[in-house]
Amino acid sequence: MRYSQLFWDFDGTLVDTYPGMVAAFGEALVASGVNDFEIDQDAIYQAMRQHSLGTALQRFSAEYQLDVSRLKRLYQLRAEPRLADAPVFDGAAEILAAIVAAGGRNFLLTHRNHRAMDRLATADLAQYFSGQV
Repeated sequence: MRYSQLFWDFDGTLVDTYPGMVAAFGEALVASGVNDFEIDQDAIYQAMRQHSLGTALQRFSAEYQLDVSRLKRLYQLRAEPRLADAPVFDGAAEILAAIVAAGGRNFLLTHRNHRAMDRLATADLAQYFSGQV
């Protein structure tokens, strides 16, 4: 095994969270008074995927002249329940297990707090991780 320590991103790598995140962000924009027809789901996805949630919050709060703190709160209220339903990508468990079996160690790299590791535990994946960064 060439690399013995691997770092995994939670969102979009191990767990398919982006559909729920984008939907929650769109709902937060609507709750902030943005008309649904103005919302570009692809632009939200690109901002989150290519940059970060923070970038998406800054960009769209500026674009629609919204309070970024309020938009973030509205987003979090809508995104949190979706995390439990976000599916683990096919093959993730097998890859993680193979790395451990070969003597490697997996680490979770995420901006999320304990919720990411909690989600991995419910998916029976936490056992393959040595820690979180």
